Amino acid sequence: MPGFSSKGGQTMIHTHPLKAALVCVALLTLPQAAAAQTAGAQAAGAQAAGAQVLVDATEVQSIAAIAREYGTAEVDKDTVGDPMLSGEMEGLSYLVFFYGCTEGADCQSIQFYTYWTNPGDVEIDTINAWNRDKRFAKAYLDDDGDPVLEMNVNLFAGVTRTNLSDTFEWWLVLMDLFEEYIGLKPADPAPAGTTPQAPATRDAGVASSVGGLASRQLKSIADWVTGQ
Repeated sequence: MPGFSSKGGQTMIHTHPLKAALVCVALLTLPQAAAAQTAGAQAAGAQAAGAQVLVDATEVQSIAAIAREYGTAEVDKDTVGDPMLSGEMEGLSYLVFFYGCTEGADCQSIQFYTYWTNPGDVEIDTINAWNRDKRFAKAYLDDDGDPVLEMNVNLFAGVTRTNLSDTFEWWLVLMDLFEEYIGLKPADPAPAGTTPQAPATRDAGVASSVGGLASRQLKSIADWVTGQ
């Protein structure tokens, strides 16, 4: 508490030196604290302004729009009612399947798919070497012995549009590399007005046990890829 004394008929107020010092410090630091708070708010605002909108597998049209930056792409549905894209990049035909969907919507992941007709000289050792040496996109020989290339992409909770666009570019590069690797030309694209055939079956048990990623019988798409 301040002390009081009388001098010359006037009342004097005495302040403790330590308390006076503390008051001065507080008065000096207030502007600094306010400035720091303002700078923090400005930084948060700038960060929010620079944030990109995320794209996930529920946004079929947005994904199709990105695909069209690299070629043609049409939205369709597979035989179980889930979305599907049929596209072409630099003469290479491909499909994008959607997985983990609920009644044809709210999907969680996508799968890029294409295949080449095997003239008979692409062997399993070549496919195994690709899978051993390459980080992205898996290959296999289907039931007819034709080489297939697939790439699965998890879009749960979303990725930036830049990220997904880069994924499409990677897919184009991988198709080119695989075509050169096996020494084959791609199957002919579908004729104009042809509706692509979708996978005929899906193992619902596998879908439920691995969060919607299911095995598909993919050979039913051959009519579209070969143009027959």
